[in-house]
Amino acid sequence: MKPILVLSGVLGIFFGLTAFIIIAIAHSVSLAIPIGLLACVLFGGLLAIDLIYHSYAAKKRYMRYCALTIKEPIIYEDTLLRLNGNKKDAGRLFLTNSTLVAVILKGKKVLADIKIPLASIEKIIQQREYGNVSNVLIEQKDGTETQFISDYGKLYYHIKSILGGYVFDTDLESEQPDSKTPKIKLQEYISKINNPSKAFQAFLAEYFIGHPTVRGHSAGEQTVWNSLKGLELDIAKQMVLDHLGQDLLYIRAVGIFRDQRAIPVLKALAENLPRRFCYEKLLAARELYDWIGYEKYSSILAEVLPNSNEYTKTNLKEWIDGLDRETTLEYIFLMLQDESSVVRLFSYSTLTDYLEFGEQEQNEAMFLTNENVFRDKTLFQERLQSLKDKVANLNIRI
Repeated sequence: MKPILVLSGVLGIFFGLTAFIIIAIAHSVSLAIPIGLLACVLFGGLLAIDLIYHSYAAKKRYMRYCALTIKEPIIYEDTLLRLNGNKKDAGRLFLTNSTLVAVILKGKKVLADIKIPLASIEKIIQQREYGNVSNVLIEQKDGTETQFISDYGKLYYHIKSILGGYVFDTDLESEQPDSKTPKIKLQEYISKINNPSKAFQAFLAEYFIGHPTVRGHSAGEQTVWNSLKGLELDIAKQMVLDHLGQDLLYIRAVGIFRDQRAIPVLKALAENLPRRFCYEKLLAARELYDWIGYEKYSSILAEVLPNSNEYTKTNLKEWIDGLDRETTLEYIFLMLQDESSVVRLFSYSTLTDYLEFGEQEQNEAMFLTNENVFRDKTLFQERLQSLKDKVANLNIRI
């Protein structure tokens, strides 16, 4: 509404001044003044009414479109221009937790209707800037490209909260927690609190303004959340939820305070993050499993863990904790056959802890983890079978 009134006011003043100048030159200033004012009010008023009517009508059309075709809650909405090079028409951009929808309506006719599953997005590129909007190019994994002009910054922050920033080819992705832009945005939250407590200051240091190499390493996360109360707790939760993406620190945080608003975001991370973000993907799924008994955890674990990186595999205990014995031992023995000696060592340690073998001698730990043993496939398989037999003798099915 405000942009419409500003536009009609500017144009009204323009035509009012034009009328004033013409009448003043042709007749007199005394006659030009009332005619100029009349032209300003009349033209500006009629233009405002026309623009408001068309804006209201367009809003109703898009609301009807959403009701009929978009079944999920809309978490972000904005205008778009020049969809795939179309120079004439403008439309709307809608974002749900699973889909980006670009649509152009004209009267009762749908001129364009493009639905882009977030899971299919390979890259989002900012090509050129037009003030606070940009030419946006979305590349999908199947090679499909979609172009439009919209507010790239807002689009970035909303999609990043679902998928993380990995799909964005932009400087926004490289912003660090202590850079100038985030500090300005943090002030919008902090200004709501008078005299922040030591607990809230500790929260800021832990999650936002601490040095990137220190944030999240203090093992004091649970203490921070236990200390926050009232308004400070509400604002702290909102800050984390607004920044929730593939950052491990924020994924762990929502696993601690467990706000229902985080569930759809965690599900999107667990189901849509590419496999190269294996740890983040598994952590989001694991937090959901511990929280709501996430049914897809077992399938995501089976898909991701065997092909994950060394760091993810060495955290085997985190992924199998609480699973049934058969599944637990299956993953332990799978990791015991990994190419990495470090992974094999951690897996052997996980096995001995799980079966309560007690403290193992160094030479016993090297039973399977030694590189020379692993290269000798016959010897390795013999020792692996010997270990399986030892477990079987404990009356544990593997």
